[in-house]
Amino acid sequence: MKQLTKPIAARRDPLGDPNCDLLFARTELEECEPNFYPIVSWDKNYRPGLKTLWEIGSKKLELKSGAKPAAVYFRSSDTDGECRWRLLYRVEGAQPVQPKYISKANLQSIYLISDGWLARIGEPDLLLDNPHGRYYAPMKMYALARIESFLLTHAQEYAEWLEGRGKRLAIGRAIVAKSQATKLRIETQTQQCLKCASHSALLGGTCCAIYPLGLPPGVPLECYCPDFHPRTEHL
Repeated sequence: MKQLTKPIAARRDPLGDPNCDLLFARTELEECEPNFYPIVSWDKNYRPGLKTLWEIGSKKLELKSGAKPAAVYFRSSDTDGECRWRLLYRVEGAQPVQPKYISKANLQSIYLISDGWLARIGEPDLLLDNPHGRYYAPMKMYALARIESFLLTHAQEYAEWLEGRGKRLAIGRAIVAKSQATKLRIETQTQQCLKCASHSALLGGTCCAIYPLGLPPGVPLECYCPDFHPRTEHL
């Protein structure tokens, strides 16, 4: 149908299907796919060998690569006034659903699977050549259905492991942050000591006349030395 095309009539069998068919002027139609042929009836007996995507999926099938629709079905409903299109595909264009695989790297990044959990899952289902080169180890691929089935079986245990993993990561991040803050404190304090009048350079290293053993604990980070006094030019 052309853009903004509207129906000019409706047809319904009062003793049959409660849905109605909308009728359009032939002048308002244009050819969009010359290989399509229309299907008037939704009854499967009147379209042998043609299936919708839903019907194909319900049989645990999927379309082959490059499969194209062979027909189109159009129908309107008087319950909501919607006009619906359905594409139909030939049965020979479908195949059994192929297993889908996921790499070890994606397992660890998407599902957060650790090496310990991978050991419990078992050996990979498929080995592929590494795209980085033949000298690299083969890519380990796992059947996605197998992974999902395993996680479903161990859902509670896996959820508890993820929770513990999150806590461990939080503790690790806190330790790293504290270490970085300590390093920054030492660097800044060293810079101040070199500019301080109480600082001396000895053979054994730097020395502070006021705090020879270093600053006492509890000094705020923004105040690296409460007794800092800059050197004067005559010193």
